[in-house]
Amino acid sequence: YTRADINELKRRSGCDGIMLARPALYNVSLFRRGDVRNNGNNSKNGANNQQIDSAFENEVPLSKFQSQYHEGYYGYNSPLLLPRSTMIQEYIAQCVRYKAHPKNAKYVVCEMMNIRRAPTERAPFLNMNYPGGQTIADICKCRTLDDLVKVWDVRWIIPMPDASA
Repeated sequence: YTRADINELKRRSGCDGIMLARPALYNVSLFRRGDVRNNGNNSKNGANNQQIDSAFENEVPLSKFQSQYHEGYYGYNSPLLLPRSTMIQEYIAQCVRYKAHPKNAKYVVCEMMNIRRAPTERAPFLNMNYPGGQTIADICKCRTLDDLVKVWDVRWIIPMPDASA
């Protein structure tokens, strides 16, 4: 799913917002706030936005919209999306910070890494390669949060609570 899908569903339904679960597992940065669509567009993104505007005017069926309109500023390569590996590293850092149970953390990381819940037509667009070559098998071997930290090379980018506080 992309931000274009979110905007299209909101437009078609007239709702102020929609609920998504599976896309959040794939990459939670999907929900990052960004500028309006036309800010910072290059010509490639501008051309795609014209294509999306055309889809709005011609009321393309939603299934066709979802399989064709995933490029540009609100698509899979949106500058608003952070790399999935970064999102997984931040999730693991939060798990360590809040002392999550390792089994729960492993489950969520495995769900973030796989595409089994993604619609079949979307799977080719979902990047399954990770910079460190991590695999789900590597995650399954982890027994502690420290093991997850090592597999994902988590840097302590999130300030830890002061022990004296």
